[in-house]
Amino acid sequence: MIEELAPLFIPFVRVTGNGPGEKSTGDTPALDVAFNLPRIAKPIGNQVFIRNNRVAKSDHKLPLTVESLCLTTSTQLALQQKLRATSEELTLHLGCLPSSGLAAVACFSDFVKMTQVDCLPLIPSFARPANMNSRKPQACAFHNWLGERRLAMELQHLSSPERIRWPGFHFNSDCDGSEQSDPLQRLLSVFDEKRPSKHIRLELQALSTACNDSWLASLSLSTLEQLEAKFFLQRNVQHTAQWWLYDNEASSAIDRIFKRLIWCQQTLAK
Repeated sequence: MIEELAPLFIPFVRVTGNGPGEKSTGDTPALDVAFNLPRIAKPIGNQVFIRNNRVAKSDHKLPLTVESLCLTTSTQLALQQKLRATSEELTLHLGCLPSSGLAAVACFSDFVKMTQVDCLPLIPSFARPANMNSRKPQACAFHNWLGERRLAMELQHLSSPERIRWPGFHFNSDCDGSEQSDPLQRLLSVFDEKRPSKHIRLELQALSTACNDSWLASLSLSTLEQLEAKFFLQRNVQHTAQWWLYDNEASSAIDRIFKRLIWCQQTLAK
């Protein structure tokens, strides 16, 4: 049983998300972390299950719950409290709750000698099924993914490669698309519209075909940070101006634009 959150007891943690990619092999981690598994699933051995309140259906106020057989009760509670403090700190920088994955990586990298991150690219899809209820938001729309990747890059920059190994983080964008003038201002004009129309959807479709270099020429890290709020929804808000996160027809174009912005963000951050 692990009795303390310290590198002496927890030198190596593997954090595995629910995204694409392969789980790493090799050295056995002290803790093998997974997220939001059904409550019927029970950890064994070195497994640690972290669930948000929606999945855990917990009565307590903590944003994330921890279940493990390899941690003492006091250590498990200490990890939950540390996750809470980390989530609160990240929220200040994101404007909304962080994903469980980013919260865990930030939490463990603060005291663990090495954190291996698998299947956690922090790149959701905003493409909506054609028959999805237009009043139903996607679960991923409540997180600031551009902001999460910004903070994740800062976290990796501040840590040595030996502290955080995150092989699936880098985004390889395709190089196709057409040269277009000032796609940023055109996108901001679309976001100023109060509701979608055929003309606006066509403009989004055109913008989604702008090549990476056209986007790169009109963006900076500062403007990208300002754009973050356009790509997530606030919780417990009945009405939002961000119709493009609900519009089934426009969602594929929004998703392609979002991925262009991700590529520009990581390119400018080098």
